[in-house]
Parts: sequence; C-alpha cells; structure tokens
Amino acid sequence: MNAKLETDGLRAAPMADYMKIRQYVVTLAERGSSAPAMIPSMTELARRFGVTRMTVHKALKGLIRDQYLVVRKGVGTFIAPTRGKGAAQPYCFGLVVGNGKHCFYDAFYWRLLSAFGLEITDKGYRVNILNLSGSTSEELANEVKDNWVDGLVWIGPWELGGQTLKLLHDGGFPVVAVHSPVDGVNNVRMDGGGHAYETVRALLAEGRRNIVFATLTDDPSVRTQLDGLRRAFAEAGVKLNERLVLKDFSRVQEDLEEILEFGIDVQAVYSTAPQLPQILTALRKHGVDLKDKCRLVVEPFFLDKAEGFEGVVREYRFAEEAALAVAMLERMLETHDFSVETKLLEFKIRTVTGGRDS
Repeated sequence: MNAKLETDGLRAAPMADYMKIRQYVVTLAERGSSAPAMIPSMTELARRFGVTRMTVHKALKGLIRDQYLVVRKGVGTFIAPTRGKGAAQPYCFGLVVGNGKHCFYDAFYWRLLSAFGLEITDKGYRVNILNLSGSTSEELANEVKDNWVDGLVWIGPWELGGQTLKLLHDGGFPVVAVHSPVDGVNNVRMDGGGHAYETVRALLAEGRRNIVFATLTDDPSVRTQLDGLRRAFAEAGVKLNERLVLKDFSRVQEDLEEILEFGIDVQAVYSTAPQLPQILTALRKHGVDLKDKCRLVVEPFFLDKAEGFEGVVREYRFAEEAALAVAMLERMLETHDFSVETKLLEFKIRTVTGGRDS
C-alpha cells in the first residue's frame, strides 16, 4: 500500500462512526411499528457511540434526506411514519463472520452465508449481516443489541467472539456458534476433530508417516482438526514431524516445496486450506505420484482449477448446519429455553479417481 492510500485510509476512518449511527437508525426504522418513535438525542447518540456531535449531525442529516427521519421543531427527531411497519414483524436474525469485521468473503464463508440466508428467509424471517467494531466483549454485545436483531448466529467466532456470545447467552439473548466450539453456548459444527482423527488413523494404518497438515489459519475449527491428527499419531505410537504442520496458508506452496526439496518423502497431504491448485503445483513440480504414493485429503473448493486431481474430498453440510442453528434460535425465542446443545455433523466424503467420483 502506498503512502497516499494509507493517508487517505486514515482520513476516511471516521466514516465508520457515521455508518454505525446510520445502521442503528435504519435498523430501528425497519424493526419499528407504525407509531411515531423518537430517536435518542444527539447528545445521547454521541455518548452511546463514542463520537462527536458533528459526526451525529452528519449521520442524521443524511437520514433525514433519505426520508428515514423527520424533525418536529421543538419536540425531537422521529422515525418517518412511512418507515414504520405496523403489523407484527417477523424475526430478524443477525449473522456475524469470524472476527466480526469482515469486508470480503471467500468461497467457504459465502457458501455458508448463502445457506443461512436461504434458511432464514425461506421461513419468512429476515437477515442482517452485521459488521462490528468493538474491542471488548461488552462493546460487541451492545453493538449486536443496537442492531435490533432477535437472535444471532456467529460463524467461526474467535476468542473475543466466543466471549461475546457467552455474555449474550448468559443475558438471555439467543445465540448460536457455528464452526467453532464455544463453552456454555449453543453450537453447530462439523466434526472436524473426529474426521481428522479417523482419516489420519487410516493413513497411518497404510504405513504413511510423513503427513503434511496444511492449515488455513490457527482458528478454533482448525485447532480441533489438528488435535485429531495429534491424537491419531499418539495412539499409533508414531512421532509427528512438527515441520510438516504448515500454519501460514499464504505460503502453502513455498513451504511444501521446501519440505520436498529437503528430501522428505511426503506420503499424504491433509489440507484445511483452499490452496489446492498451489498444493498440486508443488507436488507435481517434484514429481510426486498422486495416484498411489501420496494421498490427498482436501476441502471442496477450487476443484475446477485442479485438473487431474485424485484424492478424498470432504464436503460440508451447510444447509443442515443452517437448519439446526435456526431451529435452536427459534426454540430459545419461543420457549425461553436456554439449555445448551452441541450438534456435530459428519462430513460427506467422496473419493475422486481419474477425474470422477468413485
């Protein structure tokens, strides 16, 4: 990034504060009733969002121009009557991804978000994809509540996200964690640890010892798979070569090539990363036999760019995850039953041989 872009980015940073206020008011309008509703004063909004009155004024000016707000002189600022819905509103569920500050979504997250969007809207509910900015669990929890959602699905929450979910759950707010284990909170996730354990145990039984574990990141869902791999090695009484655990997904090809150049006989690659084309490039560059000598266990992404791929593909069950998570939110809302459930789903496994499923 050049100096001009960095400077422009810093100058544009206050826009986030402006958009937080706008999002709050728009959501309030969309979730409101037909009765006139006065929004908090400029002073209260400035205090709530930790911004200047000038920033609040700019946000409100835009909202008035866009007919979300009307001003009654000497009284206050109100949600525009045409924005109120009058009838009982359907549930609105919030979706948060990763650290809550995602601006871009890869193939994995977009497919998962799509599955949740379809599940929620097909039931007649509404979806709000939230982008959060807080730096503490308390700030994040308040942001979620300020968005006037009835329940929350957090996909792949990391440590702070897990703390936020626990805080919301303990306060009687319906939440579900997806793809990451969070103690004391409803969970829906693939059984990554179990899959890794069973897969690696089978590879070891075939006499394969040099197994490369290529991770996407060191997030909780990946750690459960790494735990499964370690357990399989420990139970087999085989020492795991830690050098074969690759933790920087941006260097998967380079690190794998270094391993091969060092003379290590790679007998399997278990990848949680979407860099299948790069993995294949590295292995083929060094003449590795991918039919019998080296087994590949990969994610179902970018197979169309992996010509001649042979190996095992683990398929996620996104639609089933979405259905289970939404059902959990419905249960909490309708019965006020906040007992904690964990739903583990097994991957759908398919083997590709000669370019075809077998």
